[in-house]
Amino acid sequence: MDEHVRRVTRPLLDAWNLFEAGDDSFTLLDLSRLAGQAAEALDNSVVHGIPIVLDRAAGDLEYAYYSNEGEEHLREARRILQPVVESLADD
Repeated sequence: MDEHVRRVTRPLLDAWNLFEAGDDSFTLLDLSRLAGQAAEALDNSVVHGIPIVLDRAAGDLEYAYYSNEGEEHLREARRILQPVVESLADD
């Protein structure tokens, strides 16, 4: 992963790790906001594909927040963010 991408996505990845570990100080809306911020920060760089993936994840996380019960949020976050985290690790 490029250093710029690593720096921009670090807040999202840190929050995701805490959320997945059961820390309830983050919600799907927080993860959505962080994904959206990372997408915007990377949008003008030469990192192909990553801003699109992050932007879609942001929308999906926000939708999941409102359309699922709280006990389903971790499952939904995993479904949405796991491919994003894997794609970031591949770069």
